[in-house]
Amino acid sequence: MVFHRMTAATVVTTNPIAARLEKVTRLLLLLSSAYKVIFLICVKNREPMMSMQSRDLFNDQVSDGISIGRATYWDPSVAFHTFGVEEIIIGRYCSIAANAVLMAGGEHYYNTVSTWPFDNFLQGQANPTRTYCVKGPLVIGSDVWIGRNALIGAGVQIGHGAVIGAGAVVKKDVPPYAIVVGNPARVLKFRFSDPEIEALLEIAWWEWAAEDVIARSEWFYRPINDFIREFGLRSMDA
Repeated sequence: MVFHRMTAATVVTTNPIAARLEKVTRLLLLLSSAYKVIFLICVKNREPMMSMQSRDLFNDQVSDGISIGRATYWDPSVAFHTFGVEEIIIGRYCSIAANAVLMAGGEHYYNTVSTWPFDNFLQGQANPTRTYCVKGPLVIGSDVWIGRNALIGAGVQIGHGAVIGAGAVVKKDVPPYAIVVGNPARVLKFRFSDPEIEALLEIAWWEWAAEDVIARSEWFYRPINDFIREFGLRSMDA
C-alpha cells in the first residue's frame, strides 16, 4: 500500500501531462468553490426585484400633497415630485415599477426671455411665480400599471385600467384601458373592446368594499365577458 501510494505520487509528479491535468483540475475546483462563494454572497445580499411599498388593502392614504388609494403598491425607487402647488392623486389597485417618476408641478414657462426662476432665487418668492407654469394635479386612475423608468408629467390624467409602458414619457392624458409606449407616449392599443371598457367603467370594481374585492378575487382571472355578465350593472339590475 505504501509503495503503491509512493508510485502513484511519483507518476503524478514525473509525468508532465498528468501533472498539468492535475493542476488544471485543482484550478477548476478552486474556481468552482470561489464561484459558489460569490454566488451565495450575491444571492444573500441582492435586493429583491420588487420591494413593495404600501399594499394596505383597506385604507387610502393622504400625505404631503400625495393621495394614494388602497392596495396600490410601488417600488422604493419610485420618485414622487411635488412642489407645494399641485397634487399627485393615485387611485386604488395600481402597480408602479422601479424608477418611475411621477411629477406634479415643476413646469417652467418657456415663452419668456429666460426659463430661469428669477422670482424664486432673487426675490425669495414661493411658487407659483412668473416662471412657474401651473398645470394642475397629476391624476392616475385605479388599476393602472406603470412600467419601469416611466415618467409622467404634471397635469396629466391617466384613465382607469391604463398601462404605461417601461420608459414611456407621458405628457398628455391617457384614455382608460389604453396601453401607451414610447417618448412621447402614444397609444399602442386598448386592453379591451369599447363595449367591454364601457362595462368595466360602469362596474368600477375598485370602488367595491375591500372585503368584496378579496371575496371575489377568483373572478379577476375569469374571461372578461364572464366578469361583465356577473357584475355588470345591467345584469345586476335585471
